[in-house]
Amino acid sequence: MKKIILSIFILLGLSCQENQDNIFDNLTIRGGFVEFAKTPTLSFNILDLDRVEINETILDTNGNTISYDLSVTYEGVTVNNLVSLTSFPANLVITLPMLLDAFNLTEGDLTLDSEFSFIATVTTPTGSFKGDRPKFNTVTKEEEGGNTASQLNGASYKPAFIFKLSFFMT
Repeated sequence: MKKIILSIFILLGLSCQENQDNIFDNLTIRGGFVEFAKTPTLSFNILDLDRVEINETILDTNGNTISYDLSVTYEGVTVNNLVSLTSFPANLVITLPMLLDAFNLTEGDLTLDSEFSFIATVTTPTGSFKGDRPKFNTVTKEEEGGNTASQLNGASYKPAFIFKLSFFMT
């Protein structure tokens, strides 16, 4: 019995060494984990364009985010760094005039099929984390860019990294 207890203490001592990687670091220490305080409204009535605005609080869940940079894509054209936030919690404000100016559009250019796609890049002291999925490089046989952490695709986390603004009509 003494040998079993001694073995347990030795195993515990070896498993708690500081120089070993913690498998949960990708979700906490190393990763930028930014989310909306509440689920935002992202679909707007095209007949009431005066009300098109995203005005939400962004939270830095891990407390290690240096910056949150939001890019937007419309009909294949991407505008980088539409919004940059550097202190958290932060108020993210995106208005329709901001989007129209970014793409040289007018309200008349918008249709029910119009959609603005947003992708965020979060920078932490250990690197940058982008909301898009990795792409496979057929030459090097490796995935490049993006983020593979499935937790970023969950319902409460995904909106801060990848979200779309769309329109409906009533």
